[in-house]
Amino acid sequence: MLMKHKLCLVISGLMASSASLAAIQVADSRGNGMGFTGVSSANYLAAPFYNPSLVANHAESADVRLMLPVIGAGERDDDEVTDASDALFDTYEDFKFEQVVNGSASQETIDELNAGLNDLAGEKEASVTATYGFAVAIPGLFSEQGISANFFGRRYGEAININQVLPQLGAGEQAAELRYDSSNHLTTAFEYYEYGASLAKNFTYNNHQFSLGVSPKYQRLFTYVETPDFGDLDLITYENSVHESSLNVDLGATWYKDQWRVAAVVKDLFKQTIETQLYDYEYELGPQVTLGGSYVSHYFTAALDIDVTKQKRFSHVDDDTRLISLGVEGNAWDWVQLRAGYQIDLENTFDNTVTFGLGLSPFNLLNLDLAVAFADEEEGAVSAGLSFTF
Repeated sequence: MLMKHKLCLVISGLMASSASLAAIQVADSRGNGMGFTGVSSANYLAAPFYNPSLVANHAESADVRLMLPVIGAGERDDDEVTDASDALFDTYEDFKFEQVVNGSASQETIDELNAGLNDLAGEKEASVTATYGFAVAIPGLFSEQGISANFFGRRYGEAININQVLPQLGAGEQAAELRYDSSNHLTTAFEYYEYGASLAKNFTYNNHQFSLGVSPKYQRLFTYVETPDFGDLDLITYENSVHESSLNVDLGATWYKDQWRVAAVVKDLFKQTIETQLYDYEYELGPQVTLGGSYVSHYFTAALDIDVTKQKRFSHVDDDTRLISLGVEGNAWDWVQLRAGYQIDLENTFDNTVTFGLGLSPFNLLNLDLAVAFADEEEGAVSAGLSFTF
């Protein structure tokens, strides 16, 4: 029998200034629209990024599918640190201008400079994340053994800015200038590449159907650190770098009962830590355990993902997360899919986020997925995915 091949060209982007979007590690438009869920509800193409056991969840005549690089980005700047840094730099330029023109800065400008430094000292850190990924699903590659395969790659990075502000030394001109010159931002960043293969197989035991999956992968980890001056947060080069290589693995299992699914996944089974070149910061990429449950029918899907363990990141920074994600999808005659979701961070690092999504799939020849996310009226994101069937 001639197999139909589906080529999925996925074009996805995220533009955001949202705290919640710092958690995005997979730019999957369907999952984004469903509250960033996927541990038990992802399709077999996106499965390696959520749960490798779902790679086996497909029909016997399933198509070969290709996901081209999917791009995502997020930013957390709760107190608008970047704007405050730029404003402080503008005040300092006024301060220096008055020194040149008048021989000294006015007390008003001195007070404004100290006030700007005080504002930054009391503000939270700002962070930014970016990711892209690709995958190739080949369900029939090891058909004789009943094993489904998916080859994937992903790149993920995040940077966090910490304000290093010297306490106020006095109300005079020299004290204010010394304080400004002795203060700066500390920006530390983590990045990793990973490439691997997800292998999964279906089993039946005592009339219970389940699948098991494993994703062995190669990882390359980097850290960067820099101390940009105020007003220069957009001009970071990350020259002070440390890098390491390692092997790691993801494990997943999914149980199926009619339309119900329960799943568990362990990401990055072997803990990795890497230090920064300066300031003794350390990034931890440790085992992340997540449970998922979903109801999946042809016309309706509801999903729930719960992080069992905290996800740790930088040492000396309060940026741990533990997420609960909920999502639903309605499918109207295989032509239109409507999605919605909500994500909560139990550690209060990220803002709670509402998501909405839309899918269009006329004649099963063209698939277009759109998603939007909002943390508040000034924070949001959009993503889009496009696929074709040949």
